[in-house]
Amino acid sequence: MARFVFAAQPQGIRSHFSDRKIGRYPSTDLRKSVLLGSLLVFLTLVFFTPAFATEGAKWWYEQARTFYQEGDHDRALALLEELEKRFPKERPLVAKARFLAAEIYFERNDYQKVLDLLRPLIKEADLPPRAYILLAASAEALGLYEDALTYVRFLKTKFPECPEICEGNLIAARIFLARKIPEKTKRLADMVFSSDKCKLEEKAKAISILLKAGESPEKFLAFLEKNPSAKTRAPQILKTLALYHLKQGNIKKAEEEIFEYLNLSGQIKETPSLLFKLGEAYFSRKDYRAARRIFELIYTSWPQEPEGTYAKFRLYQMRYLFEEKIGIKRPETRRFLLNLCRLLKKDYPNAPITEEAHAFEIKLLLEDKNIEACLKSVWDFLKKYPKSSYLSEVYPVLCRAASLWEQALLGEKRYQEIITFFAEHKNALTKASCAMSFYWAAQAYLKLGLDTKARLILLEGYFLPIPANWKADYLLSLCELLLKGDKEAKSLSGKILEKYAEKDETAGENPYYRYLLGLYKESQGALVSAIPDFEFAYQKTQDPELKKDILHKILYLYVQVGRYEKALNLLKKAQKVDALLGKTLALKTLSEEKYSLCAQVLSFLQKKFPDDRELLWIKGLLLERQGEAETALALWQKLSQEKDLYGRLSSTLVKAQELVDAARSEIY
Repeated sequence: MARFVFAAQPQGIRSHFSDRKIGRYPSTDLRKSVLLGSLLVFLTLVFFTPAFATEGAKWWYEQARTFYQEGDHDRALALLEELEKRFPKERPLVAKARFLAAEIYFERNDYQKVLDLLRPLIKEADLPPRAYILLAASAEALGLYEDALTYVRFLKTKFPECPEICEGNLIAARIFLARKIPEKTKRLADMVFSSDKCKLEEKAKAISILLKAGESPEKFLAFLEKNPSAKTRAPQILKTLALYHLKQGNIKKAEEEIFEYLNLSGQIKETPSLLFKLGEAYFSRKDYRAARRIFELIYTSWPQEPEGTYAKFRLYQMRYLFEEKIGIKRPETRRFLLNLCRLLKKDYPNAPITEEAHAFEIKLLLEDKNIEACLKSVWDFLKKYPKSSYLSEVYPVLCRAASLWEQALLGEKRYQEIITFFAEHKNALTKASCAMSFYWAAQAYLKLGLDTKARLILLEGYFLPIPANWKADYLLSLCELLLKGDKEAKSLSGKILEKYAEKDETAGENPYYRYLLGLYKESQGALVSAIPDFEFAYQKTQDPELKKDILHKILYLYVQVGRYEKALNLLKKAQKVDALLGKTLALKTLSEEKYSLCAQVLSFLQKKFPDDRELLWIKGLLLERQGEAETALALWQKLSQEKDLYGRLSSTLVKAQELVDAARSEIY
């Protein structure tokens, strides 16, 4: 009978199902061929017996269903398509055939085919609940969200108590999640999670959706502990829990969940990303041994992926940190890191780790003493990441680099370049609290003779944190400039000096501070009180220029307060005698009738300045006061030979004396 059937097969059927020789079929294929042969015999009888058409269509459907259950979907589809062609009037069976074909196409992800098969049947057939799930899920997959929600509503309307409503709610929840409507997402997913009618797998999917919608994993920990298999039914839960535990700091638990997720989900593409997050968690905790294990796995297994480059950077960074800890920084490690920083900036400019690498590059360039490149990298960083969380690391490096750069320019007397640099980057230097940049800019202005501008720059920087080792120089330089200003500026100088002394117990031992304190006291009229400060500063300072200024100031004060003997002694010790102060001392002693001391002063000054005509004129005054009028007159007559100021003064005195003498001759 079997041989007869195969001989009698129509060519179309035979070519479709029996394109191989029977002898080459395995035993299963032989059985299927026998079944197909029997099917064709039956169908032949049916074609000639219309009364048995329905039974024939059922039998054909059952054979397709058998193939489907055995996993032979191609043959099942062929039979189902043929069934509709041969029995177009058997609509209930056609509907069943289409539904079964839709299941096959759904499994093959051919969602459009599912819709094409089932949509026409909605009005003409009583579709089972599963058909509406297939329609909704296929529409969802194709992005036809409104259609999908419509099919879910059909399902709920026609079968309000059916178990498939759980799956329908999940589909709707996923759609609202995609549309970013968290309230509806959570409501629908929570209905599934809370329902006793929904399966464990559906509850697991609901948890996964709720987690994506922002629900805290803590809400489901007890359920998952009680139903551990739920995590295997929806592996996405494991991924979410792993990320949650990473955030909570439970890294060991997160590591277990990550590897379990990867094993269950088979998402190989996610592996580098998840492992890198794990490595970063260990790195942040400074568990460098565990971090190295993960990063080495990433770098050796996925070197071509972005995470491979990220991991390589971390590995070299950890080497650098170790070398820094033991105090042996190798140039080759720094060189490798700099190359990796450049690579990350070039190939992965928007990666989060690139921002950190850029900040790290700035530090490395300063260590490499490449100040110009360091500053350029800083300006690029601030432009790209104006609100970076690494600014607290970048700003101190900026201040050090800028200070070194300006110092170098100052040493080379490139004052205008310092001023230009400062003006161009003043905002960034202010935000970074680079007080020393203000200091060096002020020094440049001072070198150019712009004291007022220097004072204003120092005042601006005064409100920034000043490095401890530069604080005295900064504050005292500011005070010195303020003391050259008006009354208000001098008053501010006094306040700064007072505050400085309160905070620094050693201020009294600082000769520069004592010098400025003396200047301040002098500006307030406390000349006697200022002298000890100047004397101390003169004895302690090692700065020859400052020593010269202090000596001049002490001499001036000695003269002003009447300590003429000390003034003369100090005048004699001076390497370079100030003629003006000496003359002032001579006139002071002369006005106070200290003629002997005045004579000593003039004698000393005339040895230093033998051609000074003013000294001769003062000596004439002294001689006249001492009663040696003739000697004084002779001296004035000599001075009157010249037509300068002292010649005219002397000429006047000579004429006056001549008038006096003439008057006496008349009288006597």
